[in-house]
Amino acid sequence: AEIAAVEEAIRTATPDLPENTSMTVDPQGNVTLTYPDGSSDYLHSTETVRQRPTSEPPTIKPVDNDDTSLTGTGIPGATITVTLPGQEAP
Repeated sequence: AEIAAVEEAIRTATPDLPENTSMTVDPQGNVTLTYPDGSSDYLHSTETVRQRPTSEPPTIKPVDNDDTSLTGTGIPGATITVTLPGQEAP
């Protein structure tokens, strides 16, 4: 799916590619364009792929013995799993 996304993004960004231009995208995101006249261009992955931003780890507010819930901050909608000492992970 990622290789197809790279190809689609290149075709969208360069609508004037000659008809019958072939494109090969390797697993690292490097692209080779081969034109109908036999010439070719190489695009390094640094030109075609961007690293996804990472998020900060969630934070959990301190817990006391009488607390009945955990609260904290994180990415809205993310799932956080809490494993208590002596318990098996879900």
